[in-house]
Amino acid sequence: MNTTGKHKICFFIGSLEFGGISRVYMNLIPELIQRDDISIDLFLLKEGGEYLKEVPKEARVFVSTGNPIKRLFAYTAYLWKEKPMFSLSTRQRLDIINILCCLLTFLRTKPVITVHTHLSMEIESKSNASKMYPFLSKLMYRIPQKFIAVSQGVKEDFSKRTGVKLEKIQVIYNPIPTYQGTKPVQVHPVFEKLVEEKKQIIISAGRLTEAKDFSTLIHAFGMVRAKTDAVLVILGEGHLRASLEQQIKELNLEESIFLMGYVEIPSFYIQFAKLFVLSSKWEGFAAVIVESLDVGVPVVSTDCPSGPREILKDGEYGKLVPVGDSLQLSQAILSSLQETVDSNFLKQRAVEFSVKKIEPEYYNYLFQV
Repeated sequence: MNTTGKHKICFFIGSLEFGGISRVYMNLIPELIQRDDISIDLFLLKEGGEYLKEVPKEARVFVSTGNPIKRLFAYTAYLWKEKPMFSLSTRQRLDIINILCCLLTFLRTKPVITVHTHLSMEIESKSNASKMYPFLSKLMYRIPQKFIAVSQGVKEDFSKRTGVKLEKIQVIYNPIPTYQGTKPVQVHPVFEKLVEEKKQIIISAGRLTEAKDFSTLIHAFGMVRAKTDAVLVILGEGHLRASLEQQIKELNLEESIFLMGYVEIPSFYIQFAKLFVLSSKWEGFAAVIVESLDVGVPVVSTDCPSGPREILKDGEYGKLVPVGDSLQLSQAILSSLQETVDSNFLKQRAVEFSVKKIEPEYYNYLFQV
C-alpha cells in the first residue's frame, strides 16, 4: 500500500527482456522516479531479463508467471493492495488484462494505454488466433481515458483500427538517452577488428524478424558490395538468423556481412559506422534512428509506417526509400557513402527526443499539468 503520499504509477510491461518497448521504459523510469511526488512499480509476467539490472533501486518489481487466469487474478490483487493511481500497459494483450483488472478495482486505478506499434501491419503479420485481439480490444478500449502513441502515424492507425477518437490519443515520442561514451564491458571481437582495420562500416540493428526485413537489406548490400569494399554489421538476434545466414552464404557475402547478435550499448557500435540503415517493413517509432542521429551518423531508412518519416522530418535528416525495394535502398546507401554530413546537424535533431525533453511530457499528460 502507498503510505508515502506519492503518486504511484505501475508499469505493466510484461518482461524486461531485450527489446524496443522494454528499452523505452528503462530510459523513462529512472528519470521519472527522481520526482519527489512519484513512486514507481513494475509488474512483470516473466522473471529476469537483460534490463532487470537497470531498474532503479527505488522502484519495486512484482512478478506473476503462469496461465492468463492466474495473471489476471495476480494483477487484480496487486491493484487492490497497492492502489497505484495509473497502470500503464504496453502491448495489446497486456492492455486487455490491464483494463479488466482496473475494472475490477472499480477504476480506482486508471488504465493508461501506450501504443508502440503500427497496429494494422502487426495484425496482418499475425496468426488468426492473434487477430482476435483487435476485436476484443476494440470493446475494451472504450473504457480508458488516456492513450499514448509513440508517433503520429501510430496514433492515426490506432484510432482507425479501434475507433478511439483521435483527441483521446496523445503523441509522445520515445525517450532516447544521449550517449555518454560508455563502452560495453565486452566488445564483439569481430567488430573490434573491423574498426582496427578501418573498414567502411554500414550498420543496422533490430530483432531478426519479418518486420525488420533484413533480407531486403542483405540483397541491397550485395549490390553495394559490388561497387565498394564496405562491410555490413547487423546487431540483434531473432528466429530468422538461420535463413539470413543462408541468404548471406548464397550471395557469397560471408566475409562482408556480420550478424553480431545482441550487444549491450548499441550506440557504442553505431558511432563507428559510416552509415546506419533501417530496412523495416513497419515500425512504431524506430528509436534506433534517433540513436544514430545522436552520435552523428547519417541514416538511410525505408519510408515505412510509422516513425522514420517523422524522425527524419520528411527526409531533411536522412534518406527515405520505398519499403522492400532493394535497388533503391542500394542506391541510397551508395550515394550516402559518398556524401559529407554535418554531424552536429544530426545531433541537434536527436535532442528533440532526449529523455530530459520527453519525461516531462509523460508527467504533464498523466497529471494534466
